[in-house]
Amino acid sequence: REGWGICAFKDRSYYEGEWVANQMEGKGIYVKSDGSRYEGYWQGNLQNGFGRLTLANGDVYEGDFRDGKMDGYGTYFYKNGSIYDGEFVEDEAHGLGTFKGVNGEFYQGEWQVDKMHGVGVYRFVGGAKYRGEWKYGKMDGYGVYENLEKDAFMGKFEGQFLEGKMDGLGLYYWSEGDMYMGEYAQDKRHGTGIYTSVKGAVFKGEYYHGERAGW
Repeated sequence: REGWGICAFKDRSYYEGEWVANQMEGKGIYVKSDGSRYEGYWQGNLQNGFGRLTLANGDVYEGDFRDGKMDGYGTYFYKNGSIYDGEFVEDEAHGLGTFKGVNGEFYQGEWQVDKMHGVGVYRFVGGAKYRGEWKYGKMDGYGVYENLEKDAFMGKFEGQFLEGKMDGLGLYYWSEGDMYMGEYAQDKRHGTGIYTSVKGAVFKGEYYHGERAGW
């Protein structure tokens, strides 16, 4: 086969487009029996270059392909309305990218194997915001978390996170002016810390699962 042509395969998929030396090469459309459809460029019987892939579940990807996989820069449109725009490696979000959720959540930063990983900024549905380090989809490492409700400041934590929770040394500011500096575990004050009230009173001692211990 050479030039333009149509080929139907035994699995009920078909290709319509350009051929070179009996291989899909150039621009073409490939439709699978499940209804998924690719329209774009080919090289050596594989998607290579820019293309548009519509999956059977309704998701759509537009962007770069390499050796049959989403690889390079592209935009992934989820059926529910969420969007990822950024870098891909072997069918996974990997590198720099931006995610906009259908409910208003937003992330901009680094990705690895389809998860937020590295440094990035995330805005939660309720308005809270986190900027800092991530590991495989969870806040992990140093970061700053601002607790907001309808954009009204409620408090801020600066410090260490572990698997999505405040864990390690940190500094927390309350909206009314109180402040705590010390150790955290599993989102609670736990260990040695100093609590300073807006009126100037200072308490230094131990905390156990969020409660003062031995004060």
